[in-house]
Amino acid sequence: MSSLSPTTYVPPQSPYQKVSCDDIDFSVACTVMESWDLVTAIPNWERVTGEIFLRRLFETSPQLQQIWGFGTGPITESIAKSDKFIHKGATLLSAVDKAVAFLGPNLQPLEEELFALGRRHIHMGAEPEFWPLVGDALFHTLRMGLGKGQYTEFVESSWKIIYDFMSYWMIEGLLAEKKDRWQAAQVVQAAQRRRSSNYEAPPAMQDISRRSSCSSYSTTSSSVYSEQELEDGGDVNIYERVPAEAIDYRTVQLVLDSWDAVTSVPNWQSVAGTIVLRELFELAPEIKTAWGFPVDFDPDNLEDHANHNRFLNKGLGFMNGVNKAVQFMGPDLEPLEMELQDLGRIHYLHMAALPQYWPPMGVALLHTLEEVLGQQKMTREVERAWRTVYSFMAYWMIEGLLAEKRGE
Repeated sequence: MSSLSPTTYVPPQSPYQKVSCDDIDFSVACTVMESWDLVTAIPNWERVTGEIFLRRLFETSPQLQQIWGFGTGPITESIAKSDKFIHKGATLLSAVDKAVAFLGPNLQPLEEELFALGRRHIHMGAEPEFWPLVGDALFHTLRMGLGKGQYTEFVESSWKIIYDFMSYWMIEGLLAEKKDRWQAAQVVQAAQRRRSSNYEAPPAMQDISRRSSCSSYSTTSSSVYSEQELEDGGDVNIYERVPAEAIDYRTVQLVLDSWDAVTSVPNWQSVAGTIVLRELFELAPEIKTAWGFPVDFDPDNLEDHANHNRFLNKGLGFMNGVNKAVQFMGPDLEPLEMELQDLGRIHYLHMAALPQYWPPMGVALLHTLEEVLGQQKMTREVERAWRTVYSFMAYWMIEGLLAEKRGE
């Protein structure tokens, strides 16, 4: 288990050692893939093997049964046939299926996939000590699914190598996520201490509701939420959800076309990134310090090499984030919603972001678009389209941030 203090982070210990790629030779990989093909050939394999898997897991680990919301009693037939139970078993074995599909001469893509999957397991309340329990259930499922004739000693030893490899990288991802959250908590706590002791909202933030009415869907401190709630970064989304019908074909096309014009500018990321951060830091100096820049940082001071380079990289990252979101736009906005929520989570973990940062970021983005496009291309219709889309983006990013803050 982890040991946390205001200044020290002691990570949990992994029960697995790093598996050498030399241990995963051709025969091991082929044996695992061929035996898994036999498992997936079972009619309705996800449901059948998923039930075997979960029954075994909950039998050996009542703790996981309770954590995953299946109570503390025996798994009855009605529970085993429930959609929730079937879905959980299918989800876990689908992850194994995906990992097996990545097996090949180059294991780096699988390492990266497992690391990312391990990070996401924090939302399931996962701990390193769960992996041996899951491994026992998986091997039991393989024995039952393959039968004695096909579940040989070599099959078992091959699967052990692969499972140890998978577990190591997933736990590495989980531990990295735990450390990131601890570090983010320290930043947030420090920011809260600064605000409680000497924080005073600057005039730019006090006036932000006037300048940042990014659409009729945005909510400011003058309406629903108090100034104190916004200042403290309370657990509220300061934007209302933008109805899907508000983002029609015309709105999407205007945003895409104008963004194409922005990205056609030579060195557009550096140009736009510099403009957006200049405006943002002028509007909200506390964002500048929250992002690690000195209070007196001057973007024009080229002699301050370290901070100047960080400034350029931060601006580039800002514009790349917008670029990625725009690329997700289309008839189906659900993938974009999911991407934005993930981005909001990252903003909370790595930048200690607060909901009140989004209005000044919206103002800075619109200012940048006008500067880069010029008034001829940045028409009122284009501006309205961007205001609508930005409110959509801000809402879903803040939803992700708040979910991460609540530990969901």
